[in-house]
Amino acid sequence: MCSCYAEGPWRPSARATGWIKLAVGVFFIWLFMFVIGPWLQKVPSVKPLAQFIEESGIEATAFYYTEVEQTGDAEVDIRSTFRFMPQDP
Repeated sequence: MCSCYAEGPWRPSARATGWIKLAVGVFFIWLFMFVIGPWLQKVPSVKPLAQFIEESGIEATAFYYTEVEQTGDAEVDIRSTFRFMPQDP
C-alpha cells in the first residue's frame, strides 16, 4: 500500500516547509530594502540623518565604520557620557 495517501489533514514535507520559510524570508528582506527602507528615508524625523550621512560621505552599507571621523567622535562622546554620568547622592 502507498504511504503517500496519509490519513488526516495534508501537511507539506519538511523540505517544502523549509523552502516556504526561505521564500518568505527573502520576500521580507526585499520588502525592507526596496519599499520600507526608501520610504523611511522620507520620514521627517529620519530625513536630516539620511542627509547628514550622504553629505558626510559615510558609506552606510559598510560593516565597520572605523575609518569614519564621526564614529570616533561618537565613541568618545558615548564613553564620556557613561564615565561622567550623574551619581545618586
